[in-house]
Amino acid sequence: MLLRRRRLRVLFDLLGLAHHLHPVTVLLEQPVLKRDDLLAPRLNDPLCGNKWRKLQHNLARAKQQGYSKLLTFGGAFSNHLAAVASAGHHFGFQTIGLVRGEAVENPTLELAQRNGMELHFISRTAYRRKQEADFLQDIKNRFGPVFIL
Repeated sequence: MLLRRRRLRVLFDLLGLAHHLHPVTVLLEQPVLKRDDLLAPRLNDPLCGNKWRKLQHNLARAKQQGYSKLLTFGGAFSNHLAAVASAGHHFGFQTIGLVRGEAVENPTLELAQRNGMELHFISRTAYRRKQEADFLQDIKNRFGPVFIL
């Protein structure tokens, strides 16, 4: 177990995540608990753990390709929209969220807006077309150069 813990520490040190490892005593062993919630830029931020892991490579690619605007899709209660808005806030991107369905207000969308996301509600029929080339071209024509997530 000690060798395994050392390997994990080396791996996390290489990834810059060593401070997210916390010892936990269970019986006579001392495994390591990886706290993904501590990856968040601030307490209770939607950009943490799994959301950060899913977005980090796309954010880097958008920055490398010179985009200043991110556009993504989600439902009215989508944590993905909130996480992208937070990423935009922290990394200097404008963010646009195309929300499936009729206009609603809720804490998730309010958080996205507080983090600077511009929300546009689209019909469920239009939302189903989100992977079609002509629909994506219409989006680019409407919003200009955007990195689509």
